[in-house]
Amino acid sequence: NPAPLAALATASIFCGLLASASPRAPAAGNAAGTPAQEHGSRAALAGLFLPAVCALCLLFLAAALGMSAADYYQKRGRVMRSAGRPLQTAADFERAARINPWETEYRMERCRFLYERADASRSLEERRHLLEQAVEVGRRSLHLRPAHFDSHQMFGLSLAKLVETGLPERREEAGRVLERAQELDPTFVPLLLSRMKLAELDGEPDKALRLREEARRIEALRR
Repeated sequence: NPAPLAALATASIFCGLLASASPRAPAAGNAAGTPAQEHGSRAALAGLFLPAVCALCLLFLAAALGMSAADYYQKRGRVMRSAGRPLQTAADFERAARINPWETEYRMERCRFLYERADASRSLEERRHLLEQAVEVGRRSLHLRPAHFDSHQMFGLSLAKLVETGLPERREEAGRVLERAQELDPTFVPLLLSRMKLAELDGEPDKALRLREEARRIEALRR
């Protein structure tokens, strides 16, 4: 929760500004009154910048409170999901991502929820519709965070799940995005397994076997 830190930073800046702008008795000057003039200049400068800096502090605090609100909606979405309220869950996850669009975890949460609903659906049309939503979530994340591993992973995985529903035209794009994600995190085993399934669907048993062995090797090293 960034709000306490933002409030502390805001209070610190306010204290510093108030201390620098507080009236002080000017030192006795020479005939030209130079020290008194310097004190007056500093006070005038502090008075000029004080409103701008205060506004900036308040802006930072408002942004921190907004981040806290996004976190609140994500957590409430989890509660709604546990309570079996999918519409409210979807609305909360979407609102969290809208408040803080650069946090990939919010979009990952929404994608996982869409995967769960797609797996539970008996309608092929509904499954594809839900997975298309997940693809758009991943695409949006990739647009905002193009260098982030999670963006590539959720976009590629959503495409791969669409391929599993019988849409082979999405295989090439799914494979390309997942390979890029693997470049960003070569030791992430779930991603290797996703690529393995995609290779099996593509009719590439040698590639699938190589990816399976790579996943086993990494798991063995972690024991």
